[in-house]
Amino acid sequence: MRRYISYLAMCAALLAGVGVASSPMISSMNSDLSYGEGQTLYFKASNYVADSSVGNYEDFLTIDDVYEDKPAIEHLANIIRDRLDSWELSEYSVVTEGYDTIAVSLRATGTGGVPDANQYAYLQDYLSFSGQDYELDVSYVADEGESPYKESWGTMLADQVAEIRYIPQGSYSIPVVIMPIKNEGSNYSDFKDLIKYCEDNTDTPTGEEGEDTSALKTCNVVLWANKSEGDTYEGARGDNADANIASKIVVERSAANSVYYAEGDEDQETPYLQILPNSAAIGENSFDASQSKAAYEAAVHLQAKLNASSFGDYRLNFTHMEETPASVEALINRSSIKTPAFSRTLLAVVI
Repeated sequence: MRRYISYLAMCAALLAGVGVASSPMISSMNSDLSYGEGQTLYFKASNYVADSSVGNYEDFLTIDDVYEDKPAIEHLANIIRDRLDSWELSEYSVVTEGYDTIAVSLRATGTGGVPDANQYAYLQDYLSFSGQDYELDVSYVADEGESPYKESWGTMLADQVAEIRYIPQGSYSIPVVIMPIKNEGSNYSDFKDLIKYCEDNTDTPTGEEGEDTSALKTCNVVLWANKSEGDTYEGARGDNADANIASKIVVERSAANSVYYAEGDEDQETPYLQILPNSAAIGENSFDASQSKAAYEAAVHLQAKLNASSFGDYRLNFTHMEETPASVEALINRSSIKTPAFSRTLLAVVI
């Protein structure tokens, strides 16, 4: 009897010792998709239709669509894998279903290992985006004047790489995304003309009480992606806005926040397109430092998106998302205090 009691006491002591020894590791571990619930994102693949009125959600790939002697869907799946590697996800699964569907299983977490809805939204957008076809424009054209559009606005961002920079904002530095203007021909002066046109056609409120601001002019810098002939700002933002056209506007910003010059460029000879990403940290003329992590994540997403490769003759549309259960038993009980989960796996290892 005493041997049995001694055995139980020894097992209890061993379990307690395992708990104490593994506590630091468990409290700081970032469990992957195998040990925690994730999400599976589904994308539908189609052939590119330049003037599609339904966002290329048509003409889906079939067995006849081949890229370099392999099904085209495999080519798109490889692009998705490259993008997930660039996003630095440690655990994911990319599986093709038939010839027109890609299922991406992954786990995006924030602080404390909690699923992060913003990360999933960023990945939905990033993984389905076809990049490298960018065009600048303005949101306002004076009624009495000709369009200021210049052909160089459609090519001055070609093959340029987006980067993250920090600019001062009061006592803080906030992340922005910049893209070089291609040093070719009259690109620099044409970009400066675009900025000046918007500045000249933007009215500043006086701030007087009761002022009617509805008639004030506003001209913003507009960045398009994959713009087709016939796509207009009015078609994207007007009274009868077309959602398909609107989806091609990547960002729209005031001219004052759209130009960047590197430190040391005192003569402002080399301009960059500057984009302040939307995030919970950005308010009206203010920056919430407590949301600096959200500001950085928004900048990372925008940088990755602008540097994304083109899908060429194909397109991907995000369709829906489903929960993906963990493939093995949980190792941690997540509550106010993290403790080992006394699962069959843990008990089998100990005993």
